[in-house]
Amino acid sequence: MRGLLHNRITSFTWFAVFTWFGSVVLPAPMPGHWTGEGFAASLQPEIADSGIVGPAYGEIEAELKTLADFHTSTAELVTYGASVEGRNLRGIKIKLPAGRLISPTPPAHPPGPRPAVVITGSTHGNEYLNIEDRLPRWILENQNTSPGLAKFLKGGGVIFIIPILNPDGYDRRMRTNAHDVDLNRDFDLLPANESNFKEPESRAVANWLDREIEEDNLELKISVDYHCCADSLLFPWSYTEDSLPQGLLLAHEIVARAMQRFIDPNYTFGSTGQVLGYTPRGTSKDYYFARYNALSFTFEGQYGEENKKFAQHTLWWDYILSTLVN
Repeated sequence: MRGLLHNRITSFTWFAVFTWFGSVVLPAPMPGHWTGEGFAASLQPEIADSGIVGPAYGEIEAELKTLADFHTSTAELVTYGASVEGRNLRGIKIKLPAGRLISPTPPAHPPGPRPAVVITGSTHGNEYLNIEDRLPRWILENQNTSPGLAKFLKGGGVIFIIPILNPDGYDRRMRTNAHDVDLNRDFDLLPANESNFKEPESRAVANWLDREIEEDNLELKISVDYHCCADSLLFPWSYTEDSLPQGLLLAHEIVARAMQRFIDPNYTFGSTGQVLGYTPRGTSKDYYFARYNALSFTFEGQYGEENKKFAQHTLWWDYILSTLVN
């Protein structure tokens, strides 16, 4: 059984919000941000589709391999399992070698955990956005020039990207995996003591990240799972409409307001129940939040249009990464 919800979530303080983000400056609230009123859940999850068609999964694998082969000192292509139909489950791990890190002043003795970020996409195979599969190249090609990204990596940060978590569903253009299971209902729901991970895709990614976080002494700070098409940023909880403790709510809202500032001021934010009007159990964001005390999000892109906002997403990520190290 995986660890229960950290006790420190309930005692999260206002001070901790700013310790978490370093010297973060809270973006000003954007006009039209979500107030909890007037948003009806017209999207039915079983018919959601991004309206964006990507290359075959094999081409995305080849892109990851090309990047890892070229950036040998900073990128590692990982095969962490196999799908129901036997496709490789691939992720890329990005970090700087020890010689390029900047030591904190004064040095920590013993060194604290290194910050980590997890980015996933196509958990629902038909909700590909053409954002998550382009982020690895942007990160590797701008690791020295994009200020927030450079700060994060030089401060010891580690980035895990799984562009296509559900390759069988992705290649078939369907929501579920080849067992007809919704993988975003197959993560352990720790607060309710519900064990899932019955499918190889969700089980393998959780096991891989568990190993990496333990072996490399990492602290998962933020996870973002890219979906479509509610034009919103969702945060815990998914399974209940209960609100987060005030400090944690504020920390999630900082990221959400930055999303409005950098990506689209008309996008909404809130918990899944508040924004979409239903409370799914077994989502990845509830799992990462409960398991690692990480800020955890589902990004819901705009139908047929989100791929045109890639530059805005890089600005958002540069801002987020800048807040995770001092």
